[in-house]
Amino acid sequence: MGIAMFSKLGLTAASVMLISTVFLSTSSQVFAKADYSAAVNHSDRPAEELARDKGRKPEEILAFYGIKPGMKVMELAASTGYYTEILSHAVGENGHVTPQLYDAFWPRLKDTVEPRYQRLGNVTPYIGDPADYDGADDSLDAIFIVLIYHHMHYTEAEGESLPANTKKILENARRVLKPGGTLAIIEHQAPDGTSRADSAAWHRTPADMTISDVTGNGFEYVGRSDALANPEDSQTAHFRSLQEEFGRDSSQRYVLKFSNP
Repeated sequence: MGIAMFSKLGLTAASVMLISTVFLSTSSQVFAKADYSAAVNHSDRPAEELARDKGRKPEEILAFYGIKPGMKVMELAASTGYYTEILSHAVGENGHVTPQLYDAFWPRLKDTVEPRYQRLGNVTPYIGDPADYDGADDSLDAIFIVLIYHHMHYTEAEGESLPANTKKILENARRVLKPGGTLAIIEHQAPDGTSRADSAAWHRTPADMTISDVTGNGFEYVGRSDALANPEDSQTAHFRSLQEEFGRDSSQRYVLKFSNP
């Protein structure tokens, strides 16, 4: 519909611009949702991982963090690759995913994950401590920390202080992320105000503590999603204790988004 037609309807040029902007924005959202659905429902994904999507809601997670084709993404403690595969399909052939795995776990995981990486084609693992990752400055669009921060926020030796190595990891994350790049943290949630020691024993962390940890090390807090909320979870027991009653991936999890200034 041209501007002349809008004029016949009594609309001003400013109104036409507003309508055009809304239309384009809506169209972009539609295409984005379709892209996320295609990535999540890709025919190559293993059936056992597809079965976990109900509890993990990856389409909502990708949308919340704004993952797009062509992005360069790193995933800390990527394990067997649930998110590695989804991110690989989401960023596409012009994007890249770097799953980080620790040296201690690589011998056990190697035979499982290497065939996946070769099949995907846009994945190159980094084996080592993320504090030592030597990627180029300003080279990544996003870093994912999924269900691993409960191993990062506490050590018995350092007590109720954020561990020194985690500070190094966050410092290095700021170095390799582009300005405006995203730090994504998803974690089993403990009640706000819970100590590091208690929450670590439950394999959880409090959201308020995580926000304080991350913003205290240079990131800006953007917001959170309630996509993975479970009001039936007391948040005061080991997350695995919920599996018998609610099934796997049933814990209350916070979904936090941070930006690299």
